[in-house]
Amino acid sequence: MPSITVTKSEDLGPIENLAPGRYAFEVIEASETLAKSSGNEMIKLNLKIGGKPNRVWDNLVFTEKAFWKVTQFLEAVGE
Repeated sequence: MPSITVTKSEDLGPIENLAPGRYAFEVIEASETLAKSSGNEMIKLNLKIGGKPNRVWDNLVFTEKAFWKVTQFLEAVGE
């Protein structure tokens, strides 16, 4: 069995959950890809929330069941 050594390269600070609410955000990166488990088309998002240094990552998966999330994102960016 292979062995690995994990080292901490930098301290990213404490992880804080965002409280429910409305936040200004900036899309840092958006990349089209396929979900590994299902093969569904999706967009991977990297978001910067307000003036906070930490990032939020999320996926928009293009399925009928998850389309509510795509709709909410489009409304949030004014589309």
